[in-house]
Amino acid sequence: MKKIGERISLLRAEHRMSQSDLAEALYVSRQAISKWETGASIPDLENVVRMSEIFNVTTDYLLKGTAPDSTPAEVAPKEKEQPRFPLKRQTAGFFLFIFGAVGAFAVYILSGIYVSLHDKIFSTYLDAWLLVLSAVGVLLAAVREQKLLYLLIGWLISVALFLFCPYSLKGPWMLGVLVIAAAILLVHTLFYIVKYIQIKNRN
Repeated sequence: MKKIGERISLLRAEHRMSQSDLAEALYVSRQAISKWETGASIPDLENVVRMSEIFNVTTDYLLKGTAPDSTPAEVAPKEKEQPRFPLKRQTAGFFLFIFGAVGAFAVYILSGIYVSLHDKIFSTYLDAWLLVLSAVGVLLAAVREQKLLYLLIGWLISVALFLFCPYSLKGPWMLGVLVIAAAILLVHTLFYIVKYIQIKNRN
């Protein structure tokens, strides 16, 4: 009979989740998952229940290795949808990066060839926004933690709006929107940092 840590490791592998993926889904650190799987510690009841939902198995299966009467013990769980990411998100990030980078380069070349387009293109910062799109693609492909990803994209877009918003749209109302957005992002960033420190201290 496998121990709970071995069952967690087996189920995680069957669902093609890394330790980081599972840690993010449970709002714990990757080190906590590693400790569970090696037997250095055991998950609390709340995390056991959550894992039973993620892996689509019973809590009895996780805790004791017992399965429903119709299913022998230690049999692989039912098929479940693939993790929310990272493959699809990485693919989308790659295409956004290519589209943004190639688009910015094309705009730069065209504005040099057709002088009449130069002022129109650069007055709207089209090339800059394509580079911002490319940067979003990099974040999508490189940052695995969802909350951190949202924070970074939020800061990136806020700064880009401040720097590259067309002159025709700039005004007190735009400044007000940016200030509110920055305040919201700052609060969420502080909460994220505090939670990250708490997880580090707990593990």
